[in-house]
Amino acid sequence: MPYLEKFVHDVFISYARLDNEPPQAHNVKNGWVTTLELELRHYLATSLGVHGNTEPDIFTDHQLAANQEIAAMLESELKNSALFLAILSPSYLESPWCASEIENFRANTSTDGVSRVFLVQKTEIEQPQELGMNGVIGYRFWKKGNERFPETYGDPVVLPGDQDYYKTVKKLAFEMAEELKRLKKTNAIERTTIPELRVADKPDDDSTEGLHDKPADCCDKDLVVYL
Repeated sequence: MPYLEKFVHDVFISYARLDNEPPQAHNVKNGWVTTLELELRHYLATSLGVHGNTEPDIFTDHQLAANQEIAAMLESELKNSALFLAILSPSYLESPWCASEIENFRANTSTDGVSRVFLVQKTEIEQPQELGMNGVIGYRFWKKGNERFPETYGDPVVLPGDQDYYKTVKKLAFEMAEELKRLKKTNAIERTTIPELRVADKPDDDSTEGLHDKPADCCDKDLVVYL
């Protein structure tokens, strides 16, 4: 059950398949994206303070069955997701499919669409303007070592003492949780109904006799204003 009842998924993760292929030489079970999903699920639940049936729902396309119409299903899942998380990499930027996922998500969100998009940089990249994500917060999962080339955190495997990796995951989870809380509060405000104000002519004095003697539960729910 998602944290936000209005949506089917709290988070939709968009990524290139190549970025989730485990390195064969290291005998690693999960790919980089799957590992991030598992860690994010834990820290997002911790930041929201939820557990059990109300744990955050995170969607990735490997949850789809092989015989499903992928394009149609992904479009549906995008429309029913509160937040969009893109795993940026050279492979992602070369994929028209990945670019269309960002475009479709933003097309189906209101003016707060940018705040509902989160970007993870798996490696050093130059973010193209075509994505329309200028000013969007990015989370850098890489650094340059002594050899001056980008080293990705948690690649090929996340180690328990990898402080850079876990610090960045926790920051991402915290800020995504804050956005989910904001959306939940906004949705609660939208669902709060205000009694309708109806303007009517002031009744004759005789017609108001005994009006205040009526019990409260017999009155109309609408508020009537006499001018």
